[in-house]
Amino acid sequence: VDNPRNETTVPVFPASNKFLIFSCLWIYCFQAINLTFFLTTFFDQASTAAAICGFVHFISFIPWPPLSSQYNTLSKNFKMMSTIIPLFGNGHAWYLISTLEGRNVGLQWYNLDQPVISKQTDMSVFEVFSLIILSGLINRG
Repeated sequence: VDNPRNETTVPVFPASNKFLIFSCLWIYCFQAINLTFFLTTFFDQASTAAAICGFVHFISFIPWPPLSSQYNTLSKNFKMMSTIIPLFGNGHAWYLISTLEGRNVGLQWYNLDQPVISKQTDMSVFEVFSLIILSGLINRG
């Protein structure tokens, strides 16, 4: 790579499998787009639908920061139900991936189905991905 300023370049997720990181982004887009398409069926005008869907998408982020600071105390059932909201499902996935990155393990094929934080209260990344896909399929109709 041409680096004229001699800066050191470091990947954002150095320990994770690149395909799995891309899959996380793709699955989130799948869920968000399908939810948006689902919400647009309730409106007659495209401009109203776009405005409301953008507003709902933006507003759905507000509860995530306080919840993420207490992530370890949340029950597994709450975490599973909250993946219905695209930004929450995405937040769960990236929280678990960043935890794996903090351990210098990263998201790999062998740890995709293993609970990341604790076996009683946490989901695996595979469970999060599965719930996000299921939510996207439900919204698809």
